Amino acid sequence: ARHAAAAGLQRLISGQGGDTVFLQAAAPGIARDLLLDRGFGGLFSPALIDLARWMRRSVWSVAREALRRDAGPRVTGVRPMAFAAEAVRGLSPAVSLHPWLDDLEGVSPAKRFQIHSLALSQRLNTGSERARHVDCLHPLLSQPVMAFSLQTSAIDLTQGGRDRALARRAFSDLLPETIVQRRSKGDGTAFFSRMVEASLPVLRPLLLEGELARRGLVDRARLEVMLSPEHLVCEAGYPEFLDAAAIELWISAWSDWRSRRVAAAP
Repeated sequence: ARHAAAAGLQRLISGQGGDTVFLQAAAPGIARDLLLDRGFGGLFSPALIDLARWMRRSVWSVAREALRRDAGPRVTGVRPMAFAAEAVRGLSPAVSLHPWLDDLEGVSPAKRFQIHSLALSQRLNTGSERARHVDCLHPLLSQPVMAFSLQTSAIDLTQGGRDRALARRAFSDLLPETIVQRRSKGDGTAFFSRMVEASLPVLRPLLLEGELARRGLVDRARLEVMLSPEHLVCEAGYPEFLDAAAIELWISAWSDWRSRRVAAAP
């Protein structure tokens, strides 16, 4: 926000959602999509080898996943937090988490995962300090781009086993060859883990003494172990800590607003 104000900027364009729209990650169940897309011939195509290399798994395990009819259709990427209480873990998977996840019968496993990830990217949509200074535009989450992505099979988006392969090919004449061919764009895991570790004096009381813990929705003993430098140096659980913190802060803000509203009522 400070940089935008200093430079007199009116709009910022982001790439938010691009990894999901173009499939940067090997979605769970994507091997099943290969079989659904190309038939049994897909198991004998170079695409299977490319998928295995991308997923860093053996060809045999990827082929077995493709043939498993029972596991694929239920893949959405939804799972409880690692420190969720047993009461949360026991919730029925039929509980609707988002309207986009309803009525997915017949949708392939990787596309289910993609739909879930796109729904997840919409969760943070309220005002921010930056948005008060400039218009934030996210063209990759615009309706035409998302509609094109969702109607295109995961195998076509990845050209059979390369992350964002269709996007790489579409923009190959505009990008340096090193960018088109790169196999990684870096990893922020270490940075975020250090950020969480530096924030432990704030996060520990917020999460261990917060509303989620009071209501028995998190396993407090397990969470206390996980919120330690010794654990963070081995396990990168920062997204779940930040999600839980966002929930706690939202609850606090909502409760304050509700209290003020009740106090002001005649």
